[in-house]
Amino acid sequence: MGGKMRLAILALFLIGVVAFAGYTLYGQFIEALEPVDTSATESVAFLVEPGASTSDVGSDLASEGLVRDGRAFALYARYHGYDGRIQAGWYMLTPAMSPDDILEFLVEGRVADRTFGVAEGLNVPQVLRSLEEQGMGSLEELDAAARSREPVERWIPGDFQGEYPVEGYLLPNTYRISWDAGPVEVVARMVHAFDEYMDERRLEKLAEMGMSVHEFVTLASIVEREAVVEEERPVIAGVFHNRLEIGMMLQACATVHYAIGRPGGELSQSDLETDSPYNTYRVEGLPPGPIASPGEASLEATLYPEDVSYLYFVARGDGTHAFADTFAEHQANINRYR
Repeated sequence: MGGKMRLAILALFLIGVVAFAGYTLYGQFIEALEPVDTSATESVAFLVEPGASTSDVGSDLASEGLVRDGRAFALYARYHGYDGRIQAGWYMLTPAMSPDDILEFLVEGRVADRTFGVAEGLNVPQVLRSLEEQGMGSLEELDAAARSREPVERWIPGDFQGEYPVEGYLLPNTYRISWDAGPVEVVARMVHAFDEYMDERRLEKLAEMGMSVHEFVTLASIVEREAVVEEERPVIAGVFHNRLEIGMMLQACATVHYAIGRPGGELSQSDLETDSPYNTYRVEGLPPGPIASPGEASLEATLYPEDVSYLYFVARGDGTHAFADTFAEHQANINRYR
C-alpha cells in the first residue's frame, strides 16, 4: 500500500473519529437540555443574585437540580442572545421545566411572590400574629417593624407616643409581595396601600371636615370595632361625628377594650373607670390614636357619614343597634335590649 493511500485512510479515519466525537457531543448537549425530571411537581426557590453572569446562573441551576448541565444551559442561553438579560430575584422553578421554560421566567423577570391577607378590625398585635401564622416573618421581627415611625411619619402627630405607630394604618386587604420580602417590607406594603387610599379627593374632603388624617383614621377604627352590620357603619359614624361636634364624650366600648387589652366581652364598671387616654368614657374627644385597622368600608363611612340626628345607640344582640336622639329614648332602648 502506497504512502498516499495510507495517508488517505488515516485522514478518513480521523474525520470519522471527529465526526463521531462531534455527534456524541451534540447528542450529549441535546440530552443536557432535557428537563431533569418531567414528573417533578415540587417547586424550588431559586435566587439569581444581582450581577450574576449566565455561567453563574447555569452553575447554580445545576447545583439545585433544576438543569442537567450548567455549562450547556449557559451556552444555550448565549446562543439565543439571552446573555446579560437574566433578571435578579427569587423564582419558583421545578425540575420538570426545560431550559427554555426556565429562561423564559428568568429573562422576563417572573419573580416569585407570596399572598397574605389582613382582616378588618384587628389591632397590631393581632395583625402580627396573623402574619406570623402566614409565614411572613417571626413575631419578633414583625413586632420590631411595627414599632417604626418611618412608614407613617407623614400621618402621625410629632408627639404621638403610641406603642405601635402603624396602628390603624395597616390597611386590611389581600396582598401579593415578593417571595423574599422581609417583615419591614410586609409592613411597608400595607402602609403604602393606605397611602394610595388617601388620594387628593379624600384629603380635600378631610380638610372640609376639619379633620387630620390621624383623627380620621382614629375615628374610623372606632367605627370599625363598633359596627357589625355593614349598612349601619355610616349611621354609627354619624353618631360619633355628632358627639364630637357638640363636645360630648364618645363613650365607645371598643376604646375601653383597647385600653384594658381585651378584644371583646362585657365591660364592668371598673373597666369603664380605667385610667387611660384611650378610655373615651373618661376622656373627651378622640383617643390619641387608632385602636384597630379600619377597612375601606369603615373609612368611607367615616368620611361620608349618614346625616342623622342620633346621639346614642345600643346593641340589640343580633349585630344591629337601636339608635336614639335623646338619653330618655336611649335608656328605654337599654331596658328593652339588655
